[in-house]
Amino acid sequence: MTDNARLTTRVAWPFSLALALTLPVSVIAYHGLAPLAVILGFLVLAIEVRKGLRPRMINLRPVAPFAALLLWGGLSLAWSNDPGVSAERFPSLVGNFLVGWLVIGTAHRQISSEVNLRSTAFAYLGGILSTLLLMLVHTLSAGAFFEALGFNKPIMDRTMALAATNPAATVVAIFALPGCLLLWRGIGAPVALAVLSACAVVVFLSQSLAANIGFIVAFAVTLAVWCGGRKVLGFLTASMVMVVLLLPALRLANDAPFSYLRVGLSSLGLNLPPSTVHRTYIYDFVLRRIADQPLVGWGLGVSRRLPGGQERVPELDRAFLPLHPHNGILEVWVELGAIGALGLAAFIWKIMAGIMRSINDRATAAVFSGAAASYMVIGLAAYSVWSSWWIAAGVLAAGSGTAFLAGRGPSHSQGVE
Repeated sequence: MTDNARLTTRVAWPFSLALALTLPVSVIAYHGLAPLAVILGFLVLAIEVRKGLRPRMINLRPVAPFAALLLWGGLSLAWSNDPGVSAERFPSLVGNFLVGWLVIGTAHRQISSEVNLRSTAFAYLGGILSTLLLMLVHTLSAGAFFEALGFNKPIMDRTMALAATNPAATVVAIFALPGCLLLWRGIGAPVALAVLSACAVVVFLSQSLAANIGFIVAFAVTLAVWCGGRKVLGFLTASMVMVVLLLPALRLANDAPFSYLRVGLSSLGLNLPPSTVHRTYIYDFVLRRIADQPLVGWGLGVSRRLPGGQERVPELDRAFLPLHPHNGILEVWVELGAIGALGLAAFIWKIMAGIMRSINDRATAAVFSGAAASYMVIGLAAYSVWSSWWIAAGVLAAGSGTAFLAGRGPSHSQGVE
């Protein structure tokens, strides 16, 4: 092994370890992803300090729009509908930002080599196989396995047991294609395709519609960018930005557009699951609250405290907004208004433009685009945009992918043209 290869293995081990642990942690206790990202951040900081850290070495550009969005969220404390809630949310988001800055901002400084890719591919292989085994055992035991370990309460129904791993299924959906590329380059195509197939089975057998959609989107976007190159990537980026900026405009067509869509589907004999029916009420309620405060919003983190949110939907006997909007775009709009939505759009544009500009290998650009699109689509349909574990999942995916795949394609690979 050359001196450079030894240096590579020594420098990159925190990312390899994080990659090996991310998926199993998401099954055992998905909230553990946030502490895992924090540990990775401290490790890479310690390594950079030993190498002679200077602030300019940590790249701020990928996360600068998030910093601007965060600053606007801090300012919203001045007009927040519940300043106490906003003040409680703000420090945790600052912490998320600092961890993301350390992890993503130093990932590009990792040195790549064949030894690095191969060892990291085996680390990921161990992580994903452990994850698939944990999900299988958890489901077949109806939750008794994790109950015996003290991780959860008894779950007697196997369907409910499988649903308990929904967050893990969404994380698998995001990591599946980047992991496949890593395995392909580090170990070989047969292993990569076999693991990707196993991931697809787990995702589609899960009870998570968001994971199903996220996996399909990841695959479709990856294929589209692989075939169409820069033009397709530019179109997808512009489409994402337009959705962020124009989603509340649906109310111009109908006062309750999502309920209108639900009724229309029902008239065609397409009945939605109860959870999806509830989402249509949630989205329409949030659209009404956005219309009340369209420019600056109601304040950071106050979705649960919106006026009328705890009133019951007569047809379902559920609150209009029990927790959060289950839609990242609407959550930013209702809390931070049009200005916050502009910040979110800028953040998405920066991520996708960075993929287009910084990655010369078409396969890597395609996979990164697919993973980014999957993360955004899942966030559109499932979790709170401010959840620390969900932000950590994105940080871990972006950091690991950048460290081991960005710009590391074969010399004969085509650029993103």
